[in-house]
Amino acid sequence: MNEKKDNLADVSRLNETICFCFGVSRDAIVQAVLDNNVKGIEQITKYTHAGGGCRGCQPDIRRIIDKTRQQNQMDQKEKDQWAKKEQGLDNIPLIKKIRIIEAVVQEKQSSYFSGLGVSVELVDVSGERVLVHFKSEAADSREDEIVWVEQLQSGIKSQLTGMVVVVKD
Repeated sequence: MNEKKDNLADVSRLNETICFCFGVSRDAIVQAVLDNNVKGIEQITKYTHAGGGCRGCQPDIRRIIDKTRQQNQMDQKEKDQWAKKEQGLDNIPLIKKIRIIEAVVQEKQSSYFSGLGVSVELVDVSGERVLVHFKSEAADSREDEIVWVEQLQSGIKSQLTGMVVVVKD
């Protein structure tokens, strides 16, 4: 029952007037922060006029901005975690990840570096990290390595979003 009262109190607080000079509600300020990635009072004043009169509401506006941004960042982290779980990266068995990565390595090696004396060895797959060892017979192997890693990264990400390729020296 108390939870219901708390939720009702939160809803009624959204309509609470924060800036009396311009009649701007808490909800309007929160919405401006979310819609426009507002970081400061000046921006709130630009979008809602709040804080542009007597300036007495500016401390409340600052708290609302900070709290909204903090909550939005937590919400974004939570969304990212859910997206990752929905995609199933955490649920894919390690052996399946390795097979997918090996197939990408073979495909990229045959299509981009065939006959150039370039080879890549899969060293480890740990969580979201793919560790590879790059070998090249070419004198300017660093440039080849950069191109190869970019190709490998894009190939792996197309199959397993969130994986990161790391080169072992």
